[in-house]
Amino acid sequence: MTDSTNAKLEALLSKLEGAHISGDAYKAKCPAHDDLQASLSICERDGKILLYCHAGCETKDILQALGLPMSALFMDSKPAPKKRGKIVARYPYTDASGKLLYEVCRFEPKDFRQCRPDGQGGLVWNLTGIQRVLYRLPAITQAIAEGMTIFIVEGEKDVHSLESIGLVATSNAGGAGKWLESYSDALKGGKVVILPDNDEPGKKHAEQVARSLQGKAESVRIVNLPNLPAKGDVSDWVKAGGTAEELTRLVDQVPEWTDQAEDRSDPREHHTDLGNAKRLVARFGDILRYCFLEKGWRVWNGTLWTRDESGEVSRLAKKTVMGIYTEALAENLSREQRADGRDCHDGTMWKSGENACGNAAQRGITTS
Repeated sequence: MTDSTNAKLEALLSKLEGAHISGDAYKAKCPAHDDLQASLSICERDGKILLYCHAGCETKDILQALGLPMSALFMDSKPAPKKRGKIVARYPYTDASGKLLYEVCRFEPKDFRQCRPDGQGGLVWNLTGIQRVLYRLPAITQAIAEGMTIFIVEGEKDVHSLESIGLVATSNAGGAGKWLESYSDALKGGKVVILPDNDEPGKKHAEQVARSLQGKAESVRIVNLPNLPAKGDVSDWVKAGGTAEELTRLVDQVPEWTDQAEDRSDPREHHTDLGNAKRLVARFGDILRYCFLEKGWRVWNGTLWTRDESGEVSRLAKKTVMGIYTEALAENLSREQRADGRDCHDGTMWKSGENACGNAAQRGITTS
């Protein structure tokens, strides 16, 4: 271990609670979650400090909780990280009353950082202990009360693009893959349309958000914008001449979203506890972790993996169970359609079946 690495290791250990030697490494309480045990391992290999949290916290989250950059893990001989460019946009996130909670700053060259007021006129460049909210929360709260449609996009810039044509929109800090269950609570009773970016992360994000909104929003639709370039977004669409009227027409052509995700489990497991566990992981695996050391669940709150003391896992499990009823209805409808011969819309696509229209009409499903 070099002197420079040794100094950095000592500086890191001094910030960790309960740091102590364990074999040829160190152990300490992980600052990225409310650690009751020393679940963080620290060691040095080839001039780099390695961090491993047995509860599943990522290195970047551990460093953020300590207020340290990634360079804190490398020898001084490593190239210095590039300096950030100038701030070209600041996106304020407020509570429903309009009080500033935190900001997302956009830099040029393109980069993003989050900060919060320190109460003394300055900024703290992390969101430790801060409640996460949706962008433009006061506007979407008012829109729900007035029965207006709310568009969910992947970034603050996209929100502004839709606002420029007179629509109400929101997004979550961090973009695709960072949606929290608590965001869906703010959209209860709302008419929601999700506009994914034209890439695989965008499609997965749209599905995640739609599942989270099931049973909360009045309606949910996913609209894939036409003629987008690869990795294009709604800002590209508006810049190309897209209008509010055209978007409204596109929304009207799309049925409400229903969860049609295929269960890839072994058919023999389909109706077993194992099959149900796989359903839970498929729906919420990105925000749930089971910690074997603590023999309990942890839930991702946007910054930390926290112990589930509010029953969140039970709520997510109940949502998964309700999804089974949807699967059963779709399966029964599919059987009827195969036995019949006329066209019927099942909420996702037109299918054929003789008496499907009559059978579907009993359920209020559109037919041709």
